[in-house]
Amino acid sequence: MTRIELKFSPAMAIAACYGVICCTTRRDKKAGPGDEFSIGGFRFRVLEVMRIPLHRAIGEFYRLEGFECPGDCAADLRECYPDLHLYESVWAHFFARLP
Repeated sequence: MTRIELKFSPAMAIAACYGVICCTTRRDKKAGPGDEFSIGGFRFRVLEVMRIPLHRAIGEFYRLEGFECPGDCAADLRECYPDLHLYESVWAHFFARLP
């Protein structure tokens, strides 16, 4: 287990703490299974990391990312990574809050 720094927007940090999200998609791999990070005093553990094309991450994991539709997820990711294309690979990080 490695302690990592994984940054979230304020809204996504709150969503993670309340269990609304359990996945975050990033351009680069930020962690591996078993790594831990903290948000607002809560500890989280990375369960799995998967390399996947952006369009699949949006279509398959948008709810796990805290969005109600794929379009909202795509818009958020486009804001973070405006030059990222739908067929480029990204890293989906799945995590759980620890007791």
